[in-house]
Amino acid sequence: MQKKKGSLPDILPAKTPRAQELYDLHQAVAYRALSGLPHQLIAIEMQNDRYQSPANIIASRRGSRKMPLPWDVSQVDDLLNIQWVNREIEALNKKGI
Repeated sequence: MQKKKGSLPDILPAKTPRAQELYDLHQAVAYRALSGLPHQLIAIEMQNDRYQSPANIIASRRGSRKMPLPWDVSQVDDLLNIQWVNREIEALNKKGI
């Protein structure tokens, strides 16, 4: 099926647990952004709701996932960038993690 002109690019399918976690974060952040929350408040809310930060999900060493990294506005911006999300999902899918 071909995309219509002006349609948004698709997110790549998540084939691994961490890729799925990253996709879930994208969905959670996108929902909050569409609700009109400023990016700074989204970062605070994601931190307070104890969501893993994208940096924790992307980290390749297991130990780095034990120490939660704080959320910041740049991570919210990254998760709203479909090209960035696709690159990271592709990398996680290739690593098999």
